[in-house]
Amino acid sequence: MIFLNSETLSATSVAHLESVQDEINQAVSFSEKAKKADAKWKSKSSRTGKAAFKEIKDTLIRMCVGVEICVYCEQNEATDIEHIYPKKMYPEKAFVWDNYVLAYSKCNSHHKAIQL
Repeated sequence: MIFLNSETLSATSVAHLESVQDEINQAVSFSEKAKKADAKWKSKSSRTGKAAFKEIKDTLIRMCVGVEICVYCEQNEATDIEHIYPKKMYPEKAFVWDNYVLAYSKCNSHHKAIQL
C-alpha cells in the first residue's frame, strides 16, 4: 500500500464539498442519497465546482509519492479522482476530502467493476 503525504484544501474548496455533501445527506432514503451522489459527481466540474475540483486534483497530485502515481498499480498515469469508499455504497462520503485518492483511469474502472 502506498501511503500519501497529507495536505489540506482551502476553506473555499472545503466549503464547496460540505455544501454538496449536505445536499446529498438531506435525501431521506439510501437509494435517493446514492442517486443524488452520482448525479452531483457527474456534474462536479460545473461552474460552481470547477475551481474546487481543480484544487482537489492538484492537491492529490502533490500528495503522490511520485509524479501522478496510481494508488493501485503504482504507474505514473494517475489522472482520476477515485473514491476510497465508493459513492454508490457510501453516498455519505461522496464529497468528503479524506475519501479521495488519485488513480489511473484503467485501475479506477477495473476496481469499480470488481467492487460492484
